[in-house]
Amino acid sequence: MADLHTFWNELDALPTEETPLTAAESDRLADAVLAKVHVESGEAPRKKSVHRAKSAKRRRVPVWGRALAGVAACMAVLCGVNTVNPALAEGLPFVGDVFSFLNQHDSKNQLKSDRLSGYAQQAAVPAVPESQSETGESSTASPYTLTLNQVYCDGLYLRIGLTLTAPGGNDSLAGYDWLAQNPGGEGWIEICQAQADGTLLANGQALYPQNGFVFEKVDDHTYAAAMDYDLADYNGDTAAIDCQLTVAGLTGVQNAYDADGSYLRTRLDGRWKLNFTVSSDDMANRIGTVSEPEVNGYTLSSVIAAPGETRVTVQLSADAPEGATLQLFSADGQKLQCASSCPSADSSTVSYDFDAAPAEAAGLTVKLVDKNTDPLVELAQWDVSLPTE
Repeated sequence: MADLHTFWNELDALPTEETPLTAAESDRLADAVLAKVHVESGEAPRKKSVHRAKSAKRRRVPVWGRALAGVAACMAVLCGVNTVNPALAEGLPFVGDVFSFLNQHDSKNQLKSDRLSGYAQQAAVPAVPESQSETGESSTASPYTLTLNQVYCDGLYLRIGLTLTAPGGNDSLAGYDWLAQNPGGEGWIEICQAQADGTLLANGQALYPQNGFVFEKVDDHTYAAAMDYDLADYNGDTAAIDCQLTVAGLTGVQNAYDADGSYLRTRLDGRWKLNFTVSSDDMANRIGTVSEPEVNGYTLSSVIAAPGETRVTVQLSADAPEGATLQLFSADGQKLQCASSCPSADSSTVSYDFDAAPAEAAGLTVKLVDKNTDPLVELAQWDVSLPTE
């Protein structure tokens, strides 16, 4: 996963003077590259879209038959942990800046918002190191500290900002370009059972991260990660969500290659369990309105502009082309990038999550286009009004 994560970032950063690819050309290129990667690795090729729908994501995640037993008591209620112990929060590195730091990294899988840190709840909750001897692993104690620094929950997403730090004078992390989960030597089922893939138990219900499990390098002693969990299928209480996250199997990854052409990796000691409680707050969410929801047989069901993302839901007509997809623009014509899409069971309704709309935006433009045409054929367009903050 980390290899593909870096591959896409490096590919996206390559300079080009040619005409940009159309959406259809990009999809065909992505399919060809992924098929090549999986064939050479001995895996069967699997079709992936650029905006990963949750339905595809669920197919590769095992169904949990039971929640883990012995959930530890919550360590903190985050609706004010910074006011309870501000000295602790101020003493930790990059508290309040995890989302801002990661927002500068150009990851196509991650929602972007310049305002997220301002609305996130600051926290200073250290993870509890677990006994590795109970898992059959080495009992060597980890020198690293995993800390929950920020939490954001608006009813659409639950996001957590984490930092992994080495103590002063310990330079064992200095040579790595990022940290990631390492499946080497462990089967996929074992990893998921340990929840090292970022699976979060929210009131006992398993939620899966949208943007993978990667810690970006801040400096030689600090790495930061943001985990985004879509709450669309969460059926528990949002007033108080008891959360449990287990982090294990991390490796340090270098931008260098071994004889087989794989990134150099070194497994890190450490297994941590993080317990916390968070409350959802949708007071800052702005609800968009349109004068005519139905256009050409397509219906714009809802637009929610939250500080961390913009969710747009559209109902498709029966004769909608296979390439029908949404685009979102601010009033000045800026295109907001889409991070994911989630179709309903019968695919008649699709929800799209875009980057956050500008705070000053009083309106947005939603376009439904056929991505498989060149030039793009516009199927419908809506002008959305937003209440000002």
